[in-house]
Formats: sequence, C-alpha cells, structure tokens
Amino acid sequence: MYLLFDIGGTKTRVAISKDKKTVLKYEIFTTPEDFERGVEMIISASNRLLNGEEITAIGGGIGAPLDNEKTGVAISYQNVDKSLSGWAGRSLSSELKNKLQSTVFMENDASIIGLAEASKIEDYKEKLIAYYTISTGVGGSLLTYGRIAPNKFGFEPGNQIIDPTQTLCPGCKKPGRLEDLIGGSYIKQRTGELPEAIDDVEFWDNITDFLAIGLANSAVHWSPDMIILGGSLMNKISIEKLRGLFKEKLTIYPQIPELNVAKLGDLGGLQGAIEYLNSKLEK
Repeated sequence: MYLLFDIGGTKTRVAISKDKKTVLKYEIFTTPEDFERGVEMIISASNRLLNGEEITAIGGGIGAPLDNEKTGVAISYQNVDKSLSGWAGRSLSSELKNKLQSTVFMENDASIIGLAEASKIEDYKEKLIAYYTISTGVGGSLLTYGRIAPNKFGFEPGNQIIDPTQTLCPGCKKPGRLEDLIGGSYIKQRTGELPEAIDDVEFWDNITDFLAIGLANSAVHWSPDMIILGGSLMNKISIEKLRGLFKEKLTIYPQIPELNVAKLGDLGGLQGAIEYLNSKLEK
C-alpha cells in the first residue's frame, strides 16, 4: 500500500493508494501549527487508513519552500506560511520514515499539484508546463517533460516583485510581491472580507491584471508551452479576460503560452503525490 499526504497551511489530507493510480480513501483535518502535533495526526490517520497493511512507500507535498539539500526541511520561519511556521527547520520526511518505517519522497505542494495537473495533458511529457496556484497565497512550479524541473529551493512565483513603489496597491506590504496583491489572505487583510465574498467587478479586474503581469514575467523567464492555473481564487477570475490581458503584456514572442484552468480540485495534491511517487519509483 502507498501512503500519500498533502499538507497545506489550512488543511492536511492523508490517503492511501493500492495501485499508484487512484486514491483509495483519505482523511482530512485542520493543519496544526505545532510540528509534533502535526506528525502525530498524520501517523494516526495513516494507521486508521492502512488498518494493518504494510507501506511500500510514502509520498506527498507541503505548502512551504524546501531545502533540497536537507530532505523534507522547510527553509525558514519568514518564508513559511504563518500557520506552518512551527514546521520550519524540521524534517518531516525523517520523522515519517522513522515512525512508519518506509521510504519517504517529499516536495513542495505546488510542484506536486502541478505535476498532477500536467499529467492530464495528453502530450505533457513533450512540453514545458508552468503551474500557478492562486488561493491563500500564490505558488507555482515548472514541469519539464513530465518531471519537476531541477531547483535549489523550489519555485516561488508569488514572491516576484511587480509593484516596487506600491503604486498598484498602496495598502500592500513592501516590496510589492505578486502574492501581496492577489493572495487570498492578503486580500482579506486589506479589505476585511473573504475573497469569495467580494463581487465587485472592478476589484477582480484589477486582480486579473496583476496576475497577467505575473504570468508575463514567468513566461519570459521560463518560456513554457502552457501555463495551468489552479487554486480557489480562479473561481473569481475570468480566464477569458486573463487571456486577453496576458496577450497584451507578453509581446516579445510570436506566440504566447496556452492558458488552461486546473481540473483536479481539492484532491490535486493527493493525485500529485501519486504522480510524484511514480516518477521516483520508476528510476
């Protein structure tokens, strides 16, 4: 049996798969701020799901930048979502390996989900595909020919600076990162409202314009064939308006990357864990 996990700043999902293709069953719970409590809850959920069956391998993602030279370790407090700050500097992979006695493969959650979303494209192993998630924060990854692209600390497109003088968003925090402008938690801080409760068309037009700037920057850096967009805030953003703005801003190329909306929803992280396990175990 294969054990899967998807740890976000809000929710954690733990699942099992028998065939490395589909999620057999899973549990979901609020992600604890305390690392030890988080590990304890993952172990408890695993034991219930496995019901005594042996683990062949473990794979999953976490919503934090990882130091690839220190397996499974979130980089630092300031670079981790506040709700995961207690997990910084701790090796989740080592804890799970020791407690569950199995090999652990772990990556940043945006890379894991991006891999799953890319795998739904028919010829994804022949393409460069970028993935963006726009939800509580903004994350992303680059998939090269069916693999997560090599990197030192992961990909953080939400941390690109697009408003250094704070003219686009006077109330945003310095240095004017894309995430400060369009991330759900930052929108709530500025407006006092949950993003999903905001129906003002002009507001979302502005958010769409900011996102188009970020996508144009990523396109000139990564030069992908396609960009896939996921996350809860994509329910508020018009993909047609975004395509138009993206085309206006990205003028250097004769053809712009294709923009597609993610398809896997809340289970993308678990499906991504399966894809990631397959990519590691087939080596």
